[in-house]
Amino acid sequence: MLYFSQRDYFLKSAKVFGENVAAVRQIFDRNGYHDYRLNQEYQCLEFHVSKIKILNRLNVEVGISTNILEKRNGKTYLHELKVDVTTPQTFQLSDL
Repeated sequence: MLYFSQRDYFLKSAKVFGENVAAVRQIFDRNGYHDYRLNQEYQCLEFHVSKIKILNRLNVEVGISTNILEKRNGKTYLHELKVDVTTPQTFQLSDL
């Protein structure tokens, strides 16, 4: 689900929130894409950035999550640094 950016060397994922989750999930399911993570508590659907363009008919904002792996006490954690906003119509994978 994570994309390793050759530009900034961070790990990236895409996220939609709230009322957009159901519409995005429906499009993914119709297209046979099921490799996403649904977080009911935060009403968030996380998925690979390469799937953003599938959503080009939706008027949704997509968060681009920038992450690092952090080691603490012998365990590795994914640590989110920031979330930028894009749309399926303007997103270019090459920009990451």
